[in-house]
Amino acid sequence: KYTKDNKGQVVEPGYHKFSLVAYVEDSDVASIKLNGENYIPGTEISERKDYVLEVKDKTGNPTVINFTIDKDHPIIEINGKEYKKDDTEKLYFKGNIAPIIKDANIESIKLNGEDYVSGTEISDEKEYTLEAIDKAGNKTSITFVIDHTAPSMIVGNTTYGPDHEGIIYSNTRFKAVASDLNGVKEIYANGHLIDVIDVNDNCKYTFRLVDMAGNESTFTVIVDKTDPKEVSITYTPSELTNQNVIVNIRVNEVITPVDGWTLSDDKMGISKIFSENANGNVVVYDLAGNDTTIPFLVENIDKEPPVVDTLRVKGLKDGKGTTNFKKIKVGDTFQVILTTVEELGTLPVLVIDGKEITDITVNKFDTYYQYIASYKIPEDTTLIDGEEITFLLKGYTDKAGNPGIELTNDNIKIGNDQTEVILDKSAPIITIDRNIILHVGDVFTDDIKEKVFDNVTSVENLYIGGWGTFKDTSVVGNYYLNYKIMDEAGNFSVATRKITVIEP
Repeated sequence: KYTKDNKGQVVEPGYHKFSLVAYVEDSDVASIKLNGENYIPGTEISERKDYVLEVKDKTGNPTVINFTIDKDHPIIEINGKEYKKDDTEKLYFKGNIAPIIKDANIESIKLNGEDYVSGTEISDEKEYTLEAIDKAGNKTSITFVIDHTAPSMIVGNTTYGPDHEGIIYSNTRFKAVASDLNGVKEIYANGHLIDVIDVNDNCKYTFRLVDMAGNESTFTVIVDKTDPKEVSITYTPSELTNQNVIVNIRVNEVITPVDGWTLSDDKMGISKIFSENANGNVVVYDLAGNDTTIPFLVENIDKEPPVVDTLRVKGLKDGKGTTNFKKIKVGDTFQVILTTVEELGTLPVLVIDGKEITDITVNKFDTYYQYIASYKIPEDTTLIDGEEITFLLKGYTDKAGNPGIELTNDNIKIGNDQTEVILDKSAPIITIDRNIILHVGDVFTDDIKEKVFDNVTSVENLYIGGWGTFKDTSVVGNYYLNYKIMDEAGNFSVATRKITVIEP
């Protein structure tokens, strides 16, 4: 019932989202008009529009009521598309949006519970609920998501974002999982729509992922289970050197950086500088994680001067050696003999009496090298008994180019019968059989002179001594022979030989 209030004003009924009927409680009604037309009380009023209901009694007193019937829900327009009433399907947008609310009788607009002004741009990436209610109580509500980010891809335990560049490698069969804040709508593999990403061995796939908002990502995945293979190893320089050596290793595919090594521009090789010899291994990994262990050996670096084993002087008379330089006369020859454990790259020069002698004889043995410079005493030389002849041995290098120390008569004294090998530090080598079994009556021949070796002293000049319990093979038993071998410098070796005599 609508009546005048205490101020004589009719209380407006407002807006209604349903049909109405009007009744008049007055026995003295003269006319009832609805929007200027006669109205029969109880007749349904349903059309959506504004109404004016005017009732007059017979005295002409009017009662006027203004109201509106509005059954339509507000319209929410986004990017040219209209949404009305409650839309239960969640909407997705990959760009900013500015929803427009269309309703002449709008009462309130709420975005996530806060007042919203129609047409205001919405940009933050998250989920929203937009609700519009008109004055009649009709409501339109939509839920939507703004998503600017394209899907990511999870291969194994690694997540690759949409901005990932290049190829993704894996060395095992794997299932690639598409990752997105708001779900992935479609997955394409090599152009074909698929449900599950299940990648097999040694293959290449191009995946295109589309999320609910329409953002797209593309990833290329290669499954590679094959280990990288060594193509070559080079050493620069490769010959014997006293410089650093660069080791270059090449493989048959792109690899990842190796700690301590330099990766080549094409990423298929590594290099490292070595300042000393090395024997090691390096592990290389391809982009899929397959690994290969590659051994390398640097053995051509020599930064040490040549090792001089012995230096001796030998006198010659009529082609034979002599140990008494006081007997050397004009026209006799003496030799300066240099022995090294490694081959020389540059031969030595003998300087004596201001004269350089470059005619060097080279003798190569199993375990050492011998370099001999010969000097013949000139006819015009005046010799004084016991006089020391000065000389210099210089200019020699090893194969790596390292210079040797200069050697002079300070190392060796010439004269006063002094002809010992000053730098001979190596003891003779004994290569006899240490255990011999003989039968009673066998003949035993002692071959010790055939089984000894010295780098300086000849066998004829070695001291060979022996003692022990063995005499002959007439009696069964265990016997022992002991040997002592000494060179001219006093270096010696000892050895024991066990001789077992048994019954025939």
